[in-house]
Amino acid sequence: MPAYRTKMRCAYADPLLTEKKPRAPRKQLTPEEKEEAKIKRAANKAVRENKVEWEAGLKMWAGDERMSWPLGTLALFKSDAKRAFKLTDADLNTLPRESIACSPKTYYALKDVQALVRRKFLAGAALEDLSQDPDAPGVCRRSQEVPRQRAAE
Repeated sequence: MPAYRTKMRCAYADPLLTEKKPRAPRKQLTPEEKEEAKIKRAANKAVRENKVEWEAGLKMWAGDERMSWPLGTLALFKSDAKRAFKLTDADLNTLPRESIACSPKTYYALKDVQALVRRKFLAGAALEDLSQDPDAPGVCRRSQEVPRQRAAE
């Protein structure tokens, strides 16, 4: 059997129909576009370097896992905070969080998440400041006391 299979064709196939279409020519950048791309690459490189420094300086939150936010606190689930503010797990692990009993879900206070995003932007580890976004998706208000399963104290 040959190494490369060929497509089966009719004996009377038209050879013009089997020819490939020519490729589009490569886009030629103008000098202004080249300069813009060079500036953008330099900015992205600086952000990557600052992000490495930012991640090296993060400290894990070592508070009480049974902590509870007061009623009326605006909060975000972890997935919503990551999506809305472009945060990583390492970033969010530095913040105080409330865990839901018998569930892997945790949520964070909106003001703490916004402060973290602002600090990350000022450190140069983010390209844009998303901390003042008034329409952050997933924001909810803590409105009732949730019963917790606690170990015998």
